[in-house]
Amino acid sequence: MPEGPAGVEGQVTPVYRDMQNLFGKVAQETIQENREINVRRTQEETAPQIGRLTVSVNIDGTWRRVFDEKRRPVIAEDGSLQRIYTAVSNEDLSATRVLIQNAIGYDASRRDSVSVHNITFDRAAQFAEEDAAYFRQKQIQTTIIIFLIGLVVLLIAFIAVRAITREIERRKRLEAEERARREEALRQQALLQAEEEGMDISISVEERARMELQESVVNMTREHPEDAAQLIRTWLLED
Repeated sequence: MPEGPAGVEGQVTPVYRDMQNLFGKVAQETIQENREINVRRTQEETAPQIGRLTVSVNIDGTWRRVFDEKRRPVIAEDGSLQRIYTAVSNEDLSATRVLIQNAIGYDASRRDSVSVHNITFDRAAQFAEEDAAYFRQKQIQTTIIIFLIGLVVLLIAFIAVRAITREIERRKRLEAEERARREEALRQQALLQAEEEGMDISISVEERARMELQESVVNMTREHPEDAAQLIRTWLLED
């Protein structure tokens, strides 16, 4: 503790303050000495000093895919999606430089330097991931289209087979009906000729049963064509 004049006791109180701002650090030291007779104050302030500022900024341009006249992505020779790179214009670089200078408090007297350049960044990994996602989606779409086409083909084949089967059954039914009509016409003609010639015609029990069966078949064919077709198929299988 420093001493004052003889016979006088004093008190020294050192005070330290640290202050910070955007550009640097301020150190302030204040020494206050209290005495009974006189007072001595010492204050020291150190202002911040900013040296030369150097700022460099690199800006990447923009990439876009290339499409054909049908709005389909163009595939490059290496199998990737073709893209076109557009560099940043000089006007945009100049405007960016001005914005940076205003943000840092540019001072030409300090020989501050702000440089803005257009540099193409390496986006190989990003493009590879985008291409893989596109081709996966394309493969899924192709699989769905093939599945739908196969389903439509099966449906058309089922309808065609069903239509052909019904047509075959209809023709068989018509042939059976026509054959029954011809047989009935021949029988009626034979009976008529016999009556005209005065012949005594006696029909056996078997013949009468056969005639009744034919008549029943004709009637069933007209009233229940589906059952008649099933019956015809059964006869054909037995034959």
